[in-house]
Amino acid sequence: MKSQVGLTAPEIDFLFDTLTGNLKKDIELKLEHWTSRIFDDALNPLQLLRELVQAENLDPDDLLFQLKLKAWDEPLAFDRFYAAIRRLDPSFSDAQCRNLFSKLKNSDGLVEIQTFLRNITGSEHDTVDFRNKMYKQFYDEIYAKGKQGQLLQLLEQADKGNDGRVPPENLEKILKVVTGGS
Repeated sequence: MKSQVGLTAPEIDFLFDTLTGNLKKDIELKLEHWTSRIFDDALNPLQLLRELVQAENLDPDDLLFQLKLKAWDEPLAFDRFYAAIRRLDPSFSDAQCRNLFSKLKNSDGLVEIQTFLRNITGSEHDTVDFRNKMYKQFYDEIYAKGKQGQLLQLLEQADKGNDGRVPPENLEKILKVVTGGS
């Protein structure tokens, strides 16, 4: 039997569980809680971010840069997710951030970077694992340890024609020197 709102009883139960976060069956839904979970389409957090990304013409790499995230970062807990969203749009409310986080989080309660990008940009981000793992290793070994000056100096020395080209065998030697690899 349909109710006056056009939903069946199981649909209403599902909606109530979703809005209350499945806390308790006998919980009273307060107006503040309702308004923190329901948004006019124009105020939908995901749609607001999509429009911002589209207006700024941000591709996934630009978005990662602005959010100060990397494709290989660990999944985001709420605090890192919140900080990233606020970097992109400082006017985002706490309720909007919580709502968006609850929509995007996985079964572990974290938001995967790729899931986040896919939902915000509407497209897949190039996620070649090998490349991302290699970049992460370079970052951890070179930039995180402050060796970028040494790397730059060795690359400039290996660039004999001063045209930005370094032969692959020289690049391999340079990376071994900078990272201490064999």
